[in-house]
Amino acid sequence: MRICPDAVAAAGDQAALCRIVRITVESGFSSNAASDRRVRDVLLSHLSHPAVVAAAHALQRAGRSGTITPGQQQVLTDELQQSAAWAAHSAERTSFDDASWNLVDLASPQSHLRGSVARALAVIPARAERIRAGSEVTFWRDTDRVVFWEAVDLLDGAWPQMLAELREMVCQVVLLRGDAIEGFTDFTVHGAIMINQARLVTGSTGLSGPVRLAEALVHEGTHTRCNAAQLVRPFLCPANGDGELVTTPLRADPRPLAGLFQQLVVLVRSALLYRRLPISEATGVAAHRARLDKLVSQAHQGAETLARHREVLTSHGQEVFAEAMALLENELAGAS
Repeated sequence: MRICPDAVAAAGDQAALCRIVRITVESGFSSNAASDRRVRDVLLSHLSHPAVVAAAHALQRAGRSGTITPGQQQVLTDELQQSAAWAAHSAERTSFDDASWNLVDLASPQSHLRGSVARALAVIPARAERIRAGSEVTFWRDTDRVVFWEAVDLLDGAWPQMLAELREMVCQVVLLRGDAIEGFTDFTVHGAIMINQARLVTGSTGLSGPVRLAEALVHEGTHTRCNAAQLVRPFLCPANGDGELVTTPLRADPRPLAGLFQQLVVLVRSALLYRRLPISEATGVAAHRARLDKLVSQAHQGAETLARHREVLTSHGQEVFAEAMALLENELAGAS
């Protein structure tokens, strides 16, 4: 993986992840963890779908638990059937005419997505006031869909390479309602990105909804890209990714070095997006410039912290870090 998007490399990493999902599904069914071969066939036909990834995780958990009781077996069977149904449902829904991203599902509330949000809420620091407002998966309105395709058009015009990479990695874009979560990804439902619906309207800084959504797609899509890439070639040496906690630009609570690494990649890519996006009259020069400056400043902050821990990076991680530094010193120099 590199900072500059690469759809071919992304497709390769996604294929490697799908092979793992396939092996997990096939072995799970062959060990009688589930019995419905029709369900298995649907799962194997949609290996990159987030619901199928969630099913693979469920099969892994069942396999590690040893003997499964009849009650646990029924719960697992129901979960696998539901995952297969959601994957098939998405395939029917991804029939948009827009050729720039014709296989994306603007997802409705689904069990694997609701479970992901519940897990995210469970790890928000208890002191965070915003958790009281909660977050939940909500439906896409017609007006939301218009903003989504406007954001896609922005990406297609300003950074087609980024959009091409997103097409390889992202199957579902999920809207959240409520103030607790602004956006996130979850490897348990890899291929789904969660974005708060507040990102689809003009913000307090003056940035338009399509611009803010384009940034959110790049942000969450980059986390998705990193998650797949590190399966093939890890960024951090074993036992270091979740070891020491450090201050990071995007989170108030200290985060593992693995989180800081991904934040740096996200911030540099987001800044590159604003370098490429045209400045519209609706957005204005000041708001556009202010957002770019903030992203570059945060990226420098993250890079300075990570530089003090470079020994934990693998050769792959070192390469990505060096590219981030070069972009900050050259293409993004002068901002912040």
